[in-house]
Amino acid sequence: MLANQARLDDIPIPPGLTQPQRAQAAQMLDQAFFAGFRLVMLACAFSAWCGGLAVLLLLQEPRPA
Repeated sequence: MLANQARLDDIPIPPGLTQPQRAQAAQMLDQAFFAGFRLVMLACAFSAWCGGLAVLLLLQEPRPA
């Protein structure tokens, strides 16, 4: 994750901004990256949980009558 944070610097920030605006824009890009990362990780965790639940429910051994 931290390795990809350096790639955020590749996103161009408009040159007409003042230094405080540039700093705020860079901070907003960082926040957007981490918010997206968290959302994807939550979706992956939820999918893994659903898959585990499906395995528990569908692959049970039949009980003798």
